[in-house]
Amino acid sequence: MPLVIDTYNVLQTTGVLPPELAGIDLEALLALIANSRYRNQKITLVCDGTSKGRKRISLAKTIALKFSGPHKTADDLIVELLDKSSHCRRITVVTSDRAVAKAAKARRCATLTSQLFLEHLTNDAQSQNKAQPASEARSHKPLDDKAVQQWIDEFQLDESELQKPASKPPTKKASPASPSAPATPSTLTFSNAIQSKKRKKKKT
Repeated sequence: MPLVIDTYNVLQTTGVLPPELAGIDLEALLALIANSRYRNQKITLVCDGTSKGRKRISLAKTIALKFSGPHKTADDLIVELLDKSSHCRRITVVTSDRAVAKAAKARRCATLTSQLFLEHLTNDAQSQNKAQPASEARSHKPLDDKAVQQWIDEFQLDESELQKPASKPPTKKASPASPSAPATPSTLTFSNAIQSKKRKKKKT
């Protein structure tokens, strides 16, 4: 269902977005929409004023940005767009302005308050963040010194067995006569050292 958004009415709505998103601008609003349930819908954002002197914003193919111009308001332009449309019943107007909402309903459009629209965007953004696997977030986090010491104590590792990361990869090739020779303790990585200790415990 196409949306016609009373843009500044949405941007000026407070008390809905979490602190890290509060006070968003037009570009941030577009980013939220792009990652929301509305991302594949045809959307017209209606703004007061003109685009002169404004930062140029890249828009998705499904999004149109319209300015009312110097002699009328965004409210006026929204009403004009609805009057020109031949499928008003399929349009949802996003606004908390009573006059705009009344004009939309008079033309049999659906309406959605700016507060509820922002709640949808917030919920979608939070759901997307929760969907990221926790293991992915942990995979890039190195062990701190305390965690390393706990592993050393747990498996009774000899720190001399742990190889410090080399600045350059070794260039010496293995001898052809013994291609499968086991690595010496001095060449064990931290992970391999732990596995080695586990195998030793099993043997004993």
